[in-house]
Order: sequence, then C-alpha cells, then structure tokens
Amino acid sequence: MLPLLISALLLTVQTGASAPQPRAERVLAQWRFDHTVQGWQPNATAHIRVEHGALTVETDGNDPILVGPPIRIDARDGDVLEVRMNASRAGEIQWFWRRSLVGPYAGFSGEEQRVVPVVRDAVMRTYRIPVLWAEAPRPDGTQRPILGLRFDLPEGGPGVYRIQSLRVLRPASVASNPTLWSSE
Repeated sequence: MLPLLISALLLTVQTGASAPQPRAERVLAQWRFDHTVQGWQPNATAHIRVEHGALTVETDGNDPILVGPPIRIDARDGDVLEVRMNASRAGEIQWFWRRSLVGPYAGFSGEEQRVVPVVRDAVMRTYRIPVLWAEAPRPDGTQRPILGLRFDLPEGGPGVYRIQSLRVLRPASVASNPTLWSSE
C-alpha cells in the first residue's frame, strides 16, 4: 500500500511540475484584419486587400514591404513581435522599427530589425520573436519609444500571404535565455 501511495504522490508532483504554465502577456499594439487594412500600407511591389478575416498580400517578390500606422511603444528588451499568417512560399520575414522619421528610409534601418524564417503552408501559423531593441535602456528600463513598424515579406519570387494579425507583446517576465523565434 505504501509503495502505491508513494508512486501516486510522485506521479502527481511530476505531472504538476511538467504542466505548462500560462504566460501572461500585455498587448502593446495589435492589428487584426477582420474588415480593414488597419492603416498598414504596401510599397509598389505588394498589393493588399482584406478578405475572409485576413490581410491578403500579393507580391512580385521584389522587396515587398508593409509600413504600419504611427504608434508609440515604450520599448523594453524582451518585448515580442508576433504575426499570425500563412505563406505560399517559404522565406524570411523581417520586422523593422523606427524611433524617428528622419533618414533615408523614414527612420527605418537595417540596424533595427529582426528576421524570422517562415514555411510554405496553407495553415495559419503564429511566428514570434523576442526583441532586443538595440539601444541601451534608460535607468527605468525603458528605451526611446518605437514610433513605427515595418513588415517585409519574403523576397525572390511571387507570393501570396494571408495575415490575420500583427502584435507587439510584453511578457510578464522575460526568460533569461529566450528562444530566438518560434512557430506553431
């Protein structure tokens, strides 16, 4: 009887310890494409429309870009950029951010960007990437605010991408060794 009780207790402890804990996150910015483009604008190589609850983007593959509406996010390292989308071709998506509107690319630069690989798939997938905003934090842990985002789709060939949402999230606590990117 005692060995059975100890086995049941160990099973309970192990099950409880291995159960995934929900991660509380605060939404800093969010765009859902149920009815409108939510202020996102394409460059000349990307054509957009909203249909079936997603922003559909058709590109010729020649550096397709979507520039978001003005925002203000008090940046903290460990914030997460997230997109829920599907892609007709594999490649890399790039997130860019800007802290000003000055410069040859309206404040966007290759120094402030992150790259995430995407897979070719008809299934909607969520891609997440923690961000080190590439600036030394102020004493309170914040950095200069983020004033805009740019989302670049894979280059190199024509593609169709359906984007359900784009979000910027702040985890309640940041792991000491965050995953560089993930998809589900």
